[in-house]
Amino acid sequence: YIGLYDTYLYCFDPNGTIRRKFKAKSNIHGPPTIAEDGTVYFGSWDNHVYALYPNGTLRWVFNAVCSVDPSPAIDNEGNIIFASYPYKGDHSYLFSVSPNGTRNWRYKTVGVIFGSPVVDRDGVVYVGTEMWDVPRPENFFYAVDPDGSLRWRLTTGDVEGSPAISNGMIYFGSYRYLYAFEMVNNSVPSVPVVEGPVDVETGESMVYSFRCVDPEGDDVYYWVDWGDFSNTSWIGPFRSGEWVNLTHSWCEGSGVCIRVKAMDVWGLDVFPRETCWFFYNVSLSGADMMIEKVRGGLGLSFLVKNIGSATARNVPWVVLFHYPSGGSYVTGMREGVFLWVPVQSSRWVHVWFFPLWYINDFCGEFRADIRVGMDEEKVKGWAIGYLVILG
Repeated sequence: YIGLYDTYLYCFDPNGTIRRKFKAKSNIHGPPTIAEDGTVYFGSWDNHVYALYPNGTLRWVFNAVCSVDPSPAIDNEGNIIFASYPYKGDHSYLFSVSPNGTRNWRYKTVGVIFGSPVVDRDGVVYVGTEMWDVPRPENFFYAVDPDGSLRWRLTTGDVEGSPAISNGMIYFGSYRYLYAFEMVNNSVPSVPVVEGPVDVETGESMVYSFRCVDPEGDDVYYWVDWGDFSNTSWIGPFRSGEWVNLTHSWCEGSGVCIRVKAMDVWGLDVFPRETCWFFYNVSLSGADMMIEKVRGGLGLSFLVKNIGSATARNVPWVVLFHYPSGGSYVTGMREGVFLWVPVQSSRWVHVWFFPLWYINDFCGEFRADIRVGMDEEKVKGWAIGYLVILG
């Protein structure tokens, strides 16, 4: 069997004569793949994958969204694995389709897949990508689990060809290098647990402890969201099973939920899988700032009040302005700090609204997110010069 740019898939006898041919709607670039039952699978630039019975008649056709260039692969369950990509695009779709032509899953990659995927005996799919017309692009080599989820991803140069598997090793070429990797399994760490005080006075520093266990004993990283618009980002590495102590304080509020997740050392690059969030509720007493009202006019103003039981100190505020530009939004920011707000006292904040240079004649719509401590208010409206109209 061979597919050609004349849109036909040809079947030749051993003596070189044409036995039969099948016409697709566009060019056929990659060689076909033949299953054990004789079914012939191939892709076309008409955005479809075809399945033919051994006698050359159509069994089914599958819409792959984009052009299908490389040859399909077949896993141990008979599922067909193939990739499609848009012309001059920056991504590909990796598909798994059952033998009857129904989709099992689809995975979107960064970069274009030019080589045929390879499947190991456990059903894990391996494939590399290349980016078109991008100076010094970041490309990846992927391992995708049988259910279509990402097992791991490795940063590489351009990967045009197909990988090969032999004796528990993966081999593939990338630009000027040949890579060889041992095939290993990596498990996600256990969901982290948290220990620490649950009743806290605002302004007081408290110690919280975090712990998780990695099944392979690998070191782990943590991401802690403190519930007040601040987080640690990924910190580590720490030993598996080790208690990690972090200190934090909240300047105001009535309650907060700490969230924490973890991943092992492979997660930063090769195995980008992390645990689900663990939630830990903390009750706060003391200062409690609330946004009471927001108004327009010459600039944007908002009124805040300390409704708590203690003086509020060093409470940050920020206003994020979102301006439409070219089909997306551009963000501007104003920020400050309430140094001292007694109980039941109020403070006005006034910020000048500057319609940026890309809004013609200083006129345009906007959205604004106002945050005071842990309280948040969202408004939208129009700005005409320095005049702000809400609604």
